[in-house]
Amino acid sequence: MEEFGFKIRHDVTHRNTIADLIRPDKRCGIYLLRFRNSEYYIGQAIDVVRRFSQHKQNHDDMVELYFQQTPRTKLNSVEAELIGKFERKNIPLRNISLTSIP
Repeated sequence: MEEFGFKIRHDVTHRNTIADLIRPDKRCGIYLLRFRNSEYYIGQAIDVVRRFSQHKQNHDDMVELYFQQTPRTKLNSVEAELIGKFERKNIPLRNISLTSIP
């Protein structure tokens, strides 16, 4: 995932929280979730720890989390750019918004 700017992979298979993985002052950014079936989800969060907890309530098949700190003013553009890159490489996404084929 380094080609997309994600340098660190976190195994989240049995995690309910990622609070210990990302410092409180570094939680604004773009995250990438990988699911058991090799689908991905790209999202943005001002607090990725809180957002992860929300996803955990709806998805019990998350296995990996990648995160890149991003300035709040660039969240929308970076998220849209990454979704486009994934689509061009035919990487399956669970995203509904910002995708050409939801």
